[in-house]
Amino acid sequence: MINAQRRDAICAEIARLMGEERKRLKLSKNKVAYLTGLNQSTVSRLENHHENPTMDSLLRVADVLKINLGIVIKQAISNVENDLKFSRKLAAKAKKSSP
Repeated sequence: MINAQRRDAICAEIARLMGEERKRLKLSKNKVAYLTGLNQSTVSRLENHHENPTMDSLLRVADVLKINLGIVIKQAISNVENDLKFSRKLAAKAKKSSP
C-alpha cells in the first residue's frame, strides 16, 4: 500500500513530468487547454499540483502531448523511489557521522 506522502510525491512528479513535456513541445497552457477541451485553469492546476486531476484530464493531456500515461506514471514512481533511497542514504550517513 502506498502511504499518503509517497502518493502525493508521485502525483507531483507526474505533474512535473507532464509540464516538462509541454514546455519541451513549446505548447502554452492555453493551447493544451484548447486541444484537450479543458479549462486553462484545470491545466494550470494539474501542472502546479494544486489538486489531483481526474484520470480523464490526465489522459486528455497525455494524448495532446503524445505521451504514454502509463510510462509517465512508471517514471514518476521510479523518480520518487530513487529520491527516497537517496534521502535514506543521506540520513544514514548523517547518523553515522554525528557524535
